[in-house]
Amino acid sequence: MAAFVGYCIQANGIYWPWPLANPGQENVVTDDMISAAGAPPDQWDAVAISGKVQIILFIAILEICGEQAKPH
Repeated sequence: MAAFVGYCIQANGIYWPWPLANPGQENVVTDDMISAAGAPPDQWDAVAISGKVQIILFIAILEICGEQAKPH
């Protein structure tokens, strides 16, 4: 359900107005830059490979922790 809501929000161009990193850093990426990539699938394609790996590994860790919980 959260993924569906997130998809709908991204597809309508709604995003946070502040930068995703500290403003003093080089190559600051803002949500409007990501939103300009197009639809959510295009936004995913615009994410760097290292970012995709971090997202997938985080989800995997959450899944593993959830499966280890007792009772199952």
